[in-house]
Formats: sequence, structure tokens, C-alpha cells
Amino acid sequence: MAQKFISKLKTKEKSWIRFAQTSKGEVDRSYGLLEFCDACSLLVCQGLIQPEQRKIEISNGPDGKIYNMYSQGKDLIVSPWPFETNFFSVTYESRTLSALTFQGTAQFRRAVEQAEIVTHIIKIASA
Repeated sequence: MAQKFISKLKTKEKSWIRFAQTSKGEVDRSYGLLEFCDACSLLVCQGLIQPEQRKIEISNGPDGKIYNMYSQGKDLIVSPWPFETNFFSVTYESRTLSALTFQGTAQFRRAVEQAEIVTHIIKIASA
């Protein structure tokens, strides 16, 4: 069943690539960048950046290189730098829930709605 579904997706992928006037290589590079950015955002949002400029590995980038991140003051430094600009800022919100379990979806939703929203702004820059 799954093999049939995957086969259909691969067939559709070819038509989608033609429609978008791109190439499989460009799609693969774009997906690699998406995976890299996802790994980076998870490290930031989960608060896993190491103190005292200790490096943490983000992942292999779309070019196969290993990328690292570390804090320098209030900035996050990515090395090597994969982007065209020298830096950019990211804004995200977080909410902290004190309970580990909930009696149901409704209770969980109430807890999320009532939790304080904290806005974070970080600068991500090249070394």
C-alpha cells in the first residue's frame, strides 16, 4: 500500500517540477535548506544554545557541510555562514505551561490560552 502511494507521489513530483519550471536538483537543494533551517529553529526555540560560546552542531547544510551555532553576547553566530546577508533578526513567541499532563484537549487549550506570551527577538549573524 505504502509503495503504491510513494510511486504515485514520484510520478506527480515529475509533473510538479515541470509545472514549476525548476529541476530535481533545485528542489533537493531547497529541501536541504528547509531541513537546515528547521534544525536551527528547534535549537533556538528549545533553548539548547550552549553558554560561554560553546558550539552546538545545527546539522549538515544543503551543501553537505557541518554547521555550528554559538552565542556571542545577545547574538547567535552561525559558522560557516550559509546566507547571502551578513545577519538577520528572528522574532518568535513562547508560552510556558506548568502542568505536564492534562485531562483532555479542552483543559490543554485553556492552559495554552491562559499562559503568558513571551516575545523573543534574536539576531543571527555570521562569525
